[in-house]
Amino acid sequence: MIKNSARFYKILVIGVILLFIGVTITPSINAITDKTSTNPNNIPLIGKTVEFTVFRYKADGSVDKTKVRLSKEKALEFNERYKSIDDSEKSFLLLKEYGLIPEEVKREQLQQEMLDLADELDITDEKINSIYERFANNGDGLRLFGINFLNEVNGASIASLNLPLGLSLITGILNWGDIIIPSFDLLYIAIYALGLYCFYNGVLPDFYSAMNLGSICLLGFIGYVMSTPFLGILSVLWGYTVASYASFVLMGLPSGVDRIWKIIC
Repeated sequence: MIKNSARFYKILVIGVILLFIGVTITPSINAITDKTSTNPNNIPLIGKTVEFTVFRYKADGSVDKTKVRLSKEKALEFNERYKSIDDSEKSFLLLKEYGLIPEEVKREQLQQEMLDLADELDITDEKINSIYERFANNGDGLRLFGINFLNEVNGASIASLNLPLGLSLITGILNWGDIIIPSFDLLYIAIYALGLYCFYNGVLPDFYSAMNLGSICLLGFIGYVMSTPFLGILSVLWGYTVASYASFVLMGLPSGVDRIWKIIC
């Protein structure tokens, strides 16, 4: 199935690169399965509960959707702990601790899925280098945009707007009942408000976007997006991506993440 999906990706690779540079509207993905679950770590649901919708983005362009419920107290606790973590491994473990990423999922598993997809898309070193020569993440300080390949990405925002590029625009309207119609999308793109997203451990230099208003675009994203209407962090993203773009970025990785959250919020 990945090979079939890869054909669609290949058709739009050139268009995607142009989107990286100029597009400011954004798609996201809908779900092919919808199953409600309580928190697998058996965190007690004390008082009013908070529901997280968790999207698992797969290499074939499809997405699984689950729901995880935490008590209001645990949701507040997660919110504060997440905003103080500046390490990718710790972020991943925190998401697993609160049941937002299943316990059996391994980082290496997600990374390998992304690398396999990159092979299917024929993302070669020569192609990456040709793009890098034109749009290298050189220098320090604020840049209009940043790009990376075969990288890890994680972050969160207070609010985000997702506009599907693919079948989600249709299935998102139709999937209101018990029957879930399969969806296939080409890109994960979002306009966000009050957020911090980091792009690192890829082919090109690391960068991050910490803005009151910004946008990100991910081609071949493998990972998880968690959202909730609960006040605080409304959308959290973690995973690996074949290619990534973000507007208005700073080179390197942030220090003092809790301080950055205080500034942007």
